Amino acid sequence: MKHLIDRILSLSIGAKLSFSFAFVVLATSMPLSFLILKYSESQLREYIIDSIKKVVESRSVELRNALLNGDYWTVFKHVEAISQLKGIEDVAVVDEQRRVIAHSDPKRYPIGSYLPEDVQSIPVESYNQPIAFVTFQLDHLAIENSLMPLKLISIVLSFVSLMLGIVMGSFISLRIAGRLKKVLHMVDSFEAGRLERVEFKEKDEINTFADYMYKSFLKINTIIENTLFAKEFYQNLIDSLEDIVFILDSEGRIYFANKKVLDLGFGYEDLLGRSILALVCGSENRRKIRKKIALKESFVERLMLRKKAGAFHAAVSFASVEEAFIVSIKDITQIKEMEDRMRKMEAFSMLGELSAGLAHELKNALLPIRLLSDVEGWGEEDIKVVKSAVERVNSIVLNMLNFTGQTDGRLERVSSKEILEEWVGIYEPMVREKGVDFRVHAEDFTFLTDRHAFGVIVGNLIKNALEAVPYGGSVKVRLERSDDKLVLSVEDNGPGIPKSYREKVFEPFFSTKKNGTGLGLPLVLRHTYKLGGNVSVHSKEGKGTKFIVEVPLRQ
Repeated sequence: MKHLIDRILSLSIGAKLSFSFAFVVLATSMPLSFLILKYSESQLREYIIDSIKKVVESRSVELRNALLNGDYWTVFKHVEAISQLKGIEDVAVVDEQRRVIAHSDPKRYPIGSYLPEDVQSIPVESYNQPIAFVTFQLDHLAIENSLMPLKLISIVLSFVSLMLGIVMGSFISLRIAGRLKKVLHMVDSFEAGRLERVEFKEKDEINTFADYMYKSFLKINTIIENTLFAKEFYQNLIDSLEDIVFILDSEGRIYFANKKVLDLGFGYEDLLGRSILALVCGSENRRKIRKKIALKESFVERLMLRKKAGAFHAAVSFASVEEAFIVSIKDITQIKEMEDRMRKMEAFSMLGELSAGLAHELKNALLPIRLLSDVEGWGEEDIKVVKSAVERVNSIVLNMLNFTGQTDGRLERVSSKEILEEWVGIYEPMVREKGVDFRVHAEDFTFLTDRHAFGVIVGNLIKNALEAVPYGGSVKVRLERSDDKLVLSVEDNGPGIPKSYREKVFEPFFSTKKNGTGLGLPLVLRHTYKLGGNVSVHSKEGKGTKFIVEVPLRQ
């Protein structure tokens, strides 16, 4: 059954309409013809019965007299005359016990025989009492033969209606199919780049559909034209950029590149469809970028990238946009070389400054020794002065080594509380000696950092604060997380830094303390920069100073 339904549903519109019209015609004409025939047959039967009744009534007096006189021959003659009526099979006259008095077929029903009870009868009365009954049976074959012309007419009319329905269905279906083909032709023309309007005389649903399609194509055509214009505009705009621009899919594969990519020595066909990682030098860099692409992150990195003739330094920007990435690559080889030159020049400049400062500090530190070198027989006070000068020279040299020394930059996991407790323990004797109210607050967490560099920052800031406060002073140290930053603050209630000196506190060998080397805070600044952070100073004369160090938090 399902297969048959599927076959019917797969037929063309013409076949469906033809079958539908035929079905409707048959479903209406056949029952109607059947009802008409049945009604005609019923009317014919009633007409025959009424005719018999009228004939019997017209002969009732003669029949009654013949029956009362026992003239059965006359009764038979009346029966035979009545049986000649059209549509009558046989007629009989019976008494009250249904015994035959006269029958139109005396051989089958002789006088005295009994008739079946399923025959119709008309009473013959005398003084309002039935003395006999005229029975009759209808000739069904004759009735059907009488209705045969009507049946033939009904069949012919049904057939003609069926044919008209099929023809009309075929005509309408062909008309609909032809109009739909014109609509399809409009679609094909639009696909070929031409827009043709289709109009029909019939203002029906197909015409409405065709108008709707035409208006939709107009809108689509406008959108396509705007899109092509925008594509050409942005293509020219992107091609005019000095940077290399790629558009990647969500997996990091290249599906668009501007003309600047030709500077790499590759053609479009060499790169389209390939992963952007093919241009990245270094397995660690590829692993890092692959992870960021998987997380759909936007980021900026400095990387070494491949080109056909070697490699180059590049600033690479990844912008995540829905299910794609826009990648901008800027060749910074010249910038990198310039930065290297600037660093070397800064190093030479700093070396000169450090040398001059070191010479000045060493000269001042060695002055007492030089003056005492001409004195014979040093006393106890002279020896103390020499020892103090030697310790000062040693301190200057150690700080100089720390300032110019290089760390390996290796990151390791550090506990926030442990590193503070370590440096608090180192300076605990100094805290007790000066009676300082020393308070430490640290959130309990771990982070990745260069332990030596971060330790130099913490140690020098604590030492600087303890040296600045008077006896019984106060020092507060806090280490906490703030969003994606690690924040270290060291606050004291010392005399503060004069406004005119605040810009100089990070210069090597500058110090407001009597025996200061002037290298502690420059060390803090140098190692803070190494960790990618910043340091700020807030001070009020007579109230104290607060140093705040912020570095990126690496978990």
